[in-house]
Amino acid sequence: TALQWLVADGIASSVVVNAFAPRSGIRALTIAIHRADQPVARYQFEQFWRSI
Repeated sequence: TALQWLVADGIASSVVVNAFAPRSGIRALTIAIHRADQPVARYQFEQFWRSI
């Protein structure tokens, strides 16, 4: 996956990515990067999608 290098390079112990649709027409990703002895870094991205 696109973020697996964080684990492979020893930067993170694990990376958890979830994709979901919070509302009609919206797609979102949440990303949690787990690092030893540090708080979990959490990110959320939303993207509007239009029908073509």
